[in-house]
Amino acid sequence: MFKTFKILSLAVVFQFLYLFTPAQATPTLERVLLQLTAQERAALQDNQIAVVGQTREYRGRFLVKASAEEAWEVLTDYQNYPNFLPDVVSIQIQETDGNKTVFEQVQRTSVLIFNRETSLTIAVAETPFTKINFSLVEGGVSELQGTWEVTPIIIGDESTPSQVLVTHTVTVTPDTGVPENIFYSIYRDSLRNSLEAMKTEIENRATAR
Repeated sequence: MFKTFKILSLAVVFQFLYLFTPAQATPTLERVLLQLTAQERAALQDNQIAVVGQTREYRGRFLVKASAEEAWEVLTDYQNYPNFLPDVVSIQIQETDGNKTVFEQVQRTSVLIFNRETSLTIAVAETPFTKINFSLVEGGVSELQGTWEVTPIIIGDESTPSQVLVTHTVTVTPDTGVPENIFYSIYRDSLRNSLEAMKTEIENRATAR
């Protein structure tokens, strides 16, 4: 009987610890920066967009003064992408099922003599306020997949987060017949411009509240 009581007591203790221990502590800015490349650290410390990668695989990051909910609202506002993302011409939502959405995105890229309009059908799966996985269903590139992640950040001696780190990873391969050197040069610039626009939109909405 004593043995049974002891086992039950331990079970109660473990349950209590599980309920009242945070699953993951909110990271500080200092801790996050230590995990990044020197290039990324320098950009984020200057409140700039950080983009690394040259061909096929890219990672972009930015810090923004907003809550995770405010950043999430912009990232998932697919229907309004044409209103604040520079290369997006139109969005057509094709399917919505719980945390999954499929939409057609038409984007136009114009750089010097290079002028191209591309239609992409993209499927996204959301983990609310934390992560978005996206992948190509069909369209004008051979491969497109990646993530958006939102991480609340504590600055200095704050007790609660005042900024979020938005991280975008993407793997992309051009369609057959498109010169890779031209495609990747343009894509990197386009990615940076899109991240700048996303950051600005989050800041504008957060400030307006």
